[in-house]
Amino acid sequence: MVETVLENMLEADFSEIITVFSQEVCDALGELGEGILTAVNPAPERGQSSSLAIALEMLPDGEDFCKCSEIFPWSGRMKW
Repeated sequence: MVETVLENMLEADFSEIITVFSQEVCDALGELGEGILTAVNPAPERGQSSSLAIALEMLPDGEDFCKCSEIFPWSGRMKW
């Protein structure tokens, strides 16, 4: 399912996608491909806000942050 969501995001013209997973999930997914940055949340039990904080730290200065509706929650940088 994660792979399908990421493929759809790439097709939606995001220039780069930032993902944050537990180490367990990262190990299971392996390399996600070009345009997808991945970080490990060392304490996923702290909840989604801890993953969001990690993702926000990964955004370069001056870059836009996009978070879509609850149906498709993600972050990334849009191509303008």
